[in-house]
Amino acid sequence: MRIITIRHDKSQNNILLEQSYQLYLEKRSNDPDIAEGAEERCKKVGEYLKENNIKIDKFYSSCHLRALKTMNYIADGYGKEIPREYFPYIFERGGIFLGDKGFHGLNKKQVNELFPKVVIPEDVDISKGWYTNEKKETVEECKERVKLCINKLKEMAQTVNDDYTIC
Repeated sequence: MRIITIRHDKSQNNILLEQSYQLYLEKRSNDPDIAEGAEERCKKVGEYLKENNIKIDKFYSSCHLRALKTMNYIADGYGKEIPREYFPYIFERGGIFLGDKGFHGLNKKQVNELFPKVVIPEDVDISKGWYTNEKKETVEECKERVKLCINKLKEMAQTVNDDYTIC
């Protein structure tokens, strides 16, 4: 099993931070969109993966808006209908937050409307939003989540052959 990790395209928060830290603090979004031109850049990544014969069997993403958009544009650029799935163990450290307050993020209905090709696993409930913590995720909570992620990936690796690639 090969795993390719791709960070989301530049977010609106990144643009604010490039302008000034003060502007970033004043206008930061808890779940920012991606920057102008992202669709074209991401589709080029998908085209690159396809042109270089990188076989992909499934795309996974967090439910951060910028990550879902990035995944979908890359998958579109790849040019084949590859399954796309929400993977609850991967998301930016801290979750969705402003200050120390947590926000729920996109819920199942919103994900289905905005990203109809993305599958949400049956055993995952995001009816009220995917981030369930009422506060910013702590470093210790993040470490525990990463351990869960590693265990889930090991579990997945037991069920696939050597040619399987997830992105």
